[in-house]
Amino acid sequence: MRDLLLNPETHDLVISGRDVSTVNDPAAIVQNIRQRLLHFTQEWFLDLASGTPWWEEILVKGQRQYIVEDILKTRIRETPGVTDLTGFELAQSGERGISVSFIATTVTGAEIDEIVRLAI
Repeated sequence: MRDLLLNPETHDLVISGRDVSTVNDPAAIVQNIRQRLLHFTQEWFLDLASGTPWWEEILVKGQRQYIVEDILKTRIRETPGVTDLTGFELAQSGERGISVSFIATTVTGAEIDEIVRLAI
């Protein structure tokens, strides 16, 4: 898998000189997982059903943590190039943030150990 490289903090394209940078496996899979987790449902006008249901199912009052974890685990497992999710932790990050830590195995056998933070 090959993709355009995005800055993990700003999510902007990384441009080196006059060229757009690219990224290959397993870093491309990590970037794709990050995009899938940070993509809110109804955010993309061409497919309003795509995305993670943050407002609809996750960030609702009284939601049980196991339901949130199940939704996020499914988003990671269904990412192209991911074969297995071997570790997962969901934690509050600051007053209005969520931190998702996971360990996943790719189709190439590489292990991904990543933390994705979402500030609301």
